[in-house]
Amino acid sequence: MALGCLLGVLLALPVAASGQHESPSVTGIVSVKGNEPAVYLALTDDQGQDWKLTGPLAPELDQAHQNQRVKVYVAAVPPVVNRLVPPELKVIRFEVIR
Repeated sequence: MALGCLLGVLLALPVAASGQHESPSVTGIVSVKGNEPAVYLALTDDQGQDWKLTGPLAPELDQAHQNQRVKVYVAAVPPVVNRLVPPELKVIRFEVIR
């Protein structure tokens, strides 16, 4: 059992070290949601779920890509716990889909 776990870890190391691991992503339309003082930058996916965009790249999305379709890459996609409170996505990179 332990040998199998060790083998699995050793096989995964070259992939992670070579940078071939793809970050999770969410695709949708960027917009500003809410009312003052609780305004936030959101990504609305194809299923209608809003995601609050955070991180150092969020201001760039806010200023240059509102109402555009983008694919955001994130560290992790959190579960949707409550539809009234959008889960946060920390954007690590993005691409505009034309």
